[in-house]
Parts: sequence; C-alpha cells; structure tokens
Amino acid sequence: FTSPTLSYLPGDEGRNVLITPGVANFDASLVKLIHIKESHALTVRFEAFNSVNHPNWNVPPNDPRSPSVFGIVTSARTMRQLQVALKYSF
Repeated sequence: FTSPTLSYLPGDEGRNVLITPGVANFDASLVKLIHIKESHALTVRFEAFNSVNHPNWNVPPNDPRSPSVFGIVTSARTMRQLQVALKYSF
C-alpha cells in the first residue's frame, strides 16, 4: 500500500487486514393455513427479506492500481424485498 507509483507489488502485509462493512439482516415471514375441506387446504404466505431495510454495503475495491476508487464503497446490496405466495393443496 505504500508504493509511490501504486504498482502492484507483493509486500509484507498480512492476510485479511482490510475491514469490510458488516451485514445486518432481519428476515420475517407470516404463514396462515386455512382448511377448506378434510383433504383441501390453502396456505397463504407473506415473506419480507431485510424487513427493516438496513443498508448493507458491498465490499470496496481493494486494488491499489486504481487510486480513484480504492477503498471507497460505491454500491449496496439489495434492499427490502417482499413476496406473497398462495398454495392450494388437495
């Protein structure tokens, strides 16, 4: 990391020394089973992924040959996703 020309040279830095942003994720789901007849049932499912909509940042670029973006987080992972499902069993 200390090369003045930023040429990629092997150095004496240890493994896993760059700290990346952590991931905070909370998934939730609600399921309701409705019996229609003796052998017929309807399942209603609602799921929320990353339900608190916490931003989870991607890993920053760690190539010292591109100093303009080195170590700068420029994007995030997917935010809150919701889905609904119906299943009829007979």
